[in-house]
Amino acid sequence: MEALNQEVKQWSQQSAAMMAAKVRMLTNQNKHQLLKAKKGIGLAKSIKYKNLMRFGNVERIVFPFAKHGYFFAVGASRGHKAKTNPRKKVDWYNFVFEDRFEKLADIVVRHYGDEAALKASDLK
Repeated sequence: MEALNQEVKQWSQQSAAMMAAKVRMLTNQNKHQLLKAKKGIGLAKSIKYKNLMRFGNVERIVFPFAKHGYFFAVGASRGHKAKTNPRKKVDWYNFVFEDRFEKLADIVVRHYGDEAALKASDLK
């Protein structure tokens, strides 16, 4: 299963890099909002990944990023109600997962599919 963990790690790295690249490609106005965080950490630099393990296998993949990235994605802004909010939603992360989930599924099926076939043949 080490091969599975390694492939999932590579998938996670590539996905985090694609999210950061999307942030860097935004328009100048949007980029200013994202790069100037209160704590001085730009959103692109804050995007990381964590592969959480259980029983030696990757069980969960987490992509933490600066909190203002979420507010930017949903179009929230301080001091405005939802109907009078001047900001627009900017989807900067969902597209990455929509495009990449199939590849992750293929990786998992390739490794667990073989294991399931072996267990099924042992039952006969």
